[in-house]
Amino acid sequence: MAGAAGRADAWVLVEHPGPWPSEAPQGVLPDAVLAHVDQPGVRVVLVRRPRSRTVTRPVCFLASTHPAGPWVRRFEIDSYDDLLTVDVAAAVAGDRPAAGEPHDLPLVLVCTHGRRDVCCAELGRPLLPGMAARDDVDVWECTHVGGDRFAANVVLLPHGLHYSRLVDQSAAEVLDAYVDGRVVSEHLRGRSAFSQPAQVAEHAVRRRTGITEVDGFTILAEQVSDDGTSARVEIRHRSTTFVVCAERKPTPGAPDTHACVRGVEPARWSSWRATSVEQLDEADAGGGILEQ
Repeated sequence: MAGAAGRADAWVLVEHPGPWPSEAPQGVLPDAVLAHVDQPGVRVVLVRRPRSRTVTRPVCFLASTHPAGPWVRRFEIDSYDDLLTVDVAAAVAGDRPAAGEPHDLPLVLVCTHGRRDVCCAELGRPLLPGMAARDDVDVWECTHVGGDRFAANVVLLPHGLHYSRLVDQSAAEVLDAYVDGRVVSEHLRGRSAFSQPAQVAEHAVRRRTGITEVDGFTILAEQVSDDGTSARVEIRHRSTTFVVCAERKPTPGAPDTHACVRGVEPARWSSWRATSVEQLDEADAGGGILEQ
């Protein structure tokens, strides 16, 4: 699963009680609002409290997953048109807006978007009681976040960490680590602020070194072949630099379709896999930081 997280530098979370149509947030948010917030580098999802279907004044979150300093801002709105004033482009760049207030509790998004893929509802909802009982995280049901075939899918903000195929025990382990500033590599698909080759590079470095700290990774350079089947990523953790080479190949043993969806066109799955990890001496490491 490593290297399979969708790319997003910023997230816009909008409270909506549902029901959620299959293409939500399309068909739910006004067209002008969706055109404003659904910009390149932004992931827009609808959220609701677990099992709650009552919303009087919607809560919204704006999150930046920028590795240099991820953050979340919380604000309430009177109508969805109020989202037209949110500066999502600044969030993509990592700039904190003046609107809203800081939200310090980690946000946990659990995809339960059953009308998109019934697997998400059947496998995501059983995680909610245990997660929602905690007082050290802020748990929300959400619409599609990608990777239906990997359900149950969970996203942790502000870092944009995608986890998949979680059950109660593994979910508890993931959250215990995250609130402690650590990352559990098992079930981790990747960090949304990184490209998929860079996600694989981070995962490979963690596996080789045993690094669990959630912060500290920077992408220095990244080259992908013209045909998109190989990549070289220079990645730094604190003061140590690594070069990871990766290749993209058809995923062995992947299903022809989504497990819970029948009658759709056959899928052709592929995935990135690290082929080598090399630690560089400081004299060999690149000096610039690649803008994501």
